[in-house]
Amino acid sequence: MATWPATLPQYVLIDGFRQTQQPNKLRSTVDVGEAKMRPRSTRKIKRFQCSILISNDTQYDTLENFYDATLSQGTLTFDWVNPITQDAATFRFVGEVEYSPAGPQQSVASFELEEV
Repeated sequence: MATWPATLPQYVLIDGFRQTQQPNKLRSTVDVGEAKMRPRSTRKIKRFQCSILISNDTQYDTLENFYDATLSQGTLTFDWVNPITQDAATFRFVGEVEYSPAGPQQSVASFELEEV
């Protein structure tokens, strides 16, 4: 399994960071009485909106290569650390990586991850 590249920032930026949990309940109506509810699965899906500071062209190329080649355009999973707990975890990208300028020769890469 792939691992988050060591040459990229190992911590996400606080600005714009967000963790959400996907709904994990199934609700069924019944003819009489209260609706029935049960968990959809045994594990909740956690999503993380993350940003990292890309400081140079080498880091940009590393992230692009990691996403496109190593992870087959973001479809494969990789190991990294949970941004909140710092525990080892397995992730996959939910969408595409977006870049915005952050200064001379710098940009912010923003992406959403799903802990699997």
